[in-house]
Amino acid sequence: MIPTRLIEDIEPKLIARFIDRKALFLQHWRFRKGGAGQPQWNHRIRVELEPMLAARMEAGAGAGVWRPRAVLAVLPTWRVGDSLILGDGEGGRGNEVMRVRFVRNDRGSCIADVVPTMEESGGDVHRTAWFACTLGPGAANHEARLRAAGEFEEYHLFHGLSVALAEALAEEVHRMARIELGIPDPPELTAADVVAGKYRGRRFSFGYPCCPDLELQVRLLEILGAARIGIAVNETFQMEPELSVTAGVISGCVEF
Repeated sequence: MIPTRLIEDIEPKLIARFIDRKALFLQHWRFRKGGAGQPQWNHRIRVELEPMLAARMEAGAGAGVWRPRAVLAVLPTWRVGDSLILGDGEGGRGNEVMRVRFVRNDRGSCIADVVPTMEESGGDVHRTAWFACTLGPGAANHEARLRAAGEFEEYHLFHGLSVALAEALAEEVHRMARIELGIPDPPELTAADVVAGKYRGRRFSFGYPCCPDLELQVRLLEILGAARIGIAVNETFQMEPELSVTAGVISGCVEF
């Protein structure tokens, strides 16, 4: 059993600071600027869209439809070829508990390159962070009620907000992971900076071009003990509940 940190006291309103407003308003809610210039669009955001967001956050949090939870592990890691080997930490690096293979890009590099081999690291132990997080099944249940009541516009807005909030939750757990890895954000880093990725220690998820094997979800969730927070994997290796995210965080990774 690897050491993990179970995180259950996450307030939805707290993680809302990491909601990507651009993605929410334009992609999920599908509002359009039309012919408006940037000043007019900013005015609309301020007087219409931000109040819509605040009202739905207040209603959803008050009704308890989101239950953000996560499990986080920081594991000894070393490179073998194009793969990262995760150890259980027993007596140092410990025994291999998982192997993650990466794909090289057009420049011939891959994420594994930034992690040293056993020989390169000498007596030092390099560590990477891995997590799973979820908003729980409450959002899907609430959406089903909205559809059954014929409130399709509200369903569209609530679903878009929940998708954005799931990503915001991943940002919050990613922030915690950076602290665990010894690369905390500087005090001057704003929430907008975090959403823009202006930090050290990038995260990636299975299914990305750099690491396309979705079957790895099964093993990662197993070693994290993610069943404790209600996450499972279906026959196509998609996570359930839908509003769930897994990721790895590598301190030396700045791009992929």
